[in-house]
Amino acid sequence: MDGHEPVSPPPVHPPPAHPPAGTFLVERYWPGIDEIQLETALRNLERAARATRAEGRPVEHVGSILMPADQVVLSVIRAETEATVREVNERAELPIDRIAEVTAHGFGHTG
Repeated sequence: MDGHEPVSPPPVHPPPAHPPAGTFLVERYWPGIDEIQLETALRNLERAARATRAEGRPVEHVGSILMPADQVVLSVIRAETEATVREVNERAELPIDRIAEVTAHGFGHTG
């Protein structure tokens, strides 16, 4: 041997597209809400999420559930922070009673 051992280059790992997102549940007590109003509201939520993503902050409305007898809408949203979730809902002019970070299962994401 001549004292020069071959050196392997360090492994190359591509950087993640963006950091892992948290999953949040938005609870809304929404008296009088019906399917038609909810569909309109969710289109507004999707527009607000697209605008926020265009600004470089990842956010995704995973889905929402209407409980008509209780006048409640629950929305699952993936985002980096609770502040982003709040901002997206405020942009969409949707009511918010509570935002809680959750671990979601069966929504195409576990986290």
